[in-house]
Amino acid sequence: MNFYKLKSATFKVADGGKMRICIFLLFVAQLCLAKDSISLDVIDVRNADEKTELLAASLQGNINRADPRIFLLWGGNYYPSYDSLWIKYYAEKGWITYTRVSIDSALSKYSSELSGFIVYDPDFRHSINIATTMAGLYNALICHPDLITYLQGFGLSMIRDLRGMWSNAEDAYQWQYDSLYANCNKDLIGHTLIVDGLSGRDQTIHSIRDFLIMKRAATISLFYAPADTASDLIRIYYEEQNPLGLVLGWPIDSTELAYVHLASQHQLIVVPCRAFSQNFSIHLQIPGETTYTQTHVDSVILDTTKVYCSFLMVDGGIDMLDSRFYLAWDDPTRGDIPVNWYFSPVLIDLCPGIMQHYYESKTSNDYFIAGFGLGYVFPSDLPDLNMYVERSLSYLTASDIRVVALINRFRMDEHVINTYTSVLQDCIGFKQGYGPSGFRPGNYRFVNNKPWIVTAAFAWADGSLSQVQEAIENFVSERPERPLFCPVWVHLFGVYNVDSVKTLMESLEANNPGTYKFVKLDEFMLALKKYVSFFDSSNYIPDSFNISYGTLFQGGLTDLYSNDSSYLVINSEHIGAEHYTGFCADYRIQEEPIHLWITYDGHFSRRVTNSLWLWNYVSSDW
Repeated sequence: MNFYKLKSATFKVADGGKMRICIFLLFVAQLCLAKDSISLDVIDVRNADEKTELLAASLQGNINRADPRIFLLWGGNYYPSYDSLWIKYYAEKGWITYTRVSIDSALSKYSSELSGFIVYDPDFRHSINIATTMAGLYNALICHPDLITYLQGFGLSMIRDLRGMWSNAEDAYQWQYDSLYANCNKDLIGHTLIVDGLSGRDQTIHSIRDFLIMKRAATISLFYAPADTASDLIRIYYEEQNPLGLVLGWPIDSTELAYVHLASQHQLIVVPCRAFSQNFSIHLQIPGETTYTQTHVDSVILDTTKVYCSFLMVDGGIDMLDSRFYLAWDDPTRGDIPVNWYFSPVLIDLCPGIMQHYYESKTSNDYFIAGFGLGYVFPSDLPDLNMYVERSLSYLTASDIRVVALINRFRMDEHVINTYTSVLQDCIGFKQGYGPSGFRPGNYRFVNNKPWIVTAAFAWADGSLSQVQEAIENFVSERPERPLFCPVWVHLFGVYNVDSVKTLMESLEANNPGTYKFVKLDEFMLALKKYVSFFDSSNYIPDSFNISYGTLFQGGLTDLYSNDSSYLVINSEHIGAEHYTGFCADYRIQEEPIHLWITYDGHFSRRVTNSLWLWNYVSSDW
């Protein structure tokens, strides 16, 4: 029975009887929900060999397509299995009941629902990906040659033998495109699912396969770096995907920028999933909430003596959510300090039960922010940025997120900034960059009355707390102005947790007592906005305003003008490789000026460092 249909039904009742019937319906609905909780068969593959793991993942993906029925317990090279934690949580919520079964008993139970098996070539590892695609399309199992007789014992027959068909990846995936791709799901694709180049057995090979099989998606693994050397075959696959489709996977080598760049060029969203992305054919179907709430700070009292510092706990994708932020979420010190947790809101669709756990267990010191708005892209590379940002709006609303963090391949793109700040009206601020990334650390600007700030310091996975502390303290010591705003990006994978960030905060405070104010990003953005509001140009009207033109080298038009006699605007049109703009502005008011407002509007084809020198009439120097 579908409980949600009961909720939307219309009933005619006599006066005075409406409440009693509604209460009765709610009681019946609760009984139905309890009675219809999901019944799962749980197969433990933690000590299984690779051929059994692939077999189990393909069984799971196909059987779960109609209803959620099979859950696998995995083990990882980096961390213990999270699957037992999730299944325990689901059972505690009353969403599931489960029984442990063997792979043999599961095959006996479900073999009648399968059409057969696909044999892959152990000597050509990319055939595993071809077999994954075929398993979904043919409702079949992935079979190592050693398991042929075993599967025949369950009444299953071979559909296709892939041994000896190809000797290189390009030929294999071209055959897949020609023979299979027309029938594959065009809303998602698996790339890059790693099948070779691994050191020992690794969960990476199984990442997200059950979900891809369930959804009948194509699976490929074609490496490239840089993006402009990418195989034309990748582009052919991507060109047939629907706009805002998902690319699930992750490259094993250092090709992240090329990987995301190429997907973005085709209006696709990358969902990183590598080592901890199993069981999503189940997670997808857990009946968790579809909208979530968190508490926001609505106003702040600005402390003009402090360095406002906010830490973002970041990695990205399915791995981070499935692994409970690499166990940082289970750190017993979580809640002791204010931190921000980053995820892609599109994952609400893929794991509603997991998302509900995070929102239920968050403390008042935990604050969720969005990666990019919807999922991992480089905004400047998207053919239709408006489509992406407008779709993001509904996901941000559903997840009650008001701060967005992004990277954009080291570009400060005016079109991107204007689009985000104008479309995402409920957002209170934006943060750009892993680290300073060629921009001035901590630099900020206001567009459409929203702050857009660059990361000030970065805690990388292979770094140390002392290095991060040094970067923060250097940032602060080089900038004597107060208040100062210092957003810190903490890369979670493998190293950092809440306790390490707490230790870092304590050490920063011990070295400079009373200097820092550690806050969540909602308070951080509102404090920054309040600080800038003190210097609203309308509060400072000049007695006189004179402009003299400076010198322009290797450039084009330079236009200087006063806006309502209150501040100076410089517009510069880029021509040629680079240019320098010099100017002199005589800006006098009766009392000592508190702030001189100058807006520099520049459009450049390459990275530029801007310096602004102002004449100080008191000290008579620049």
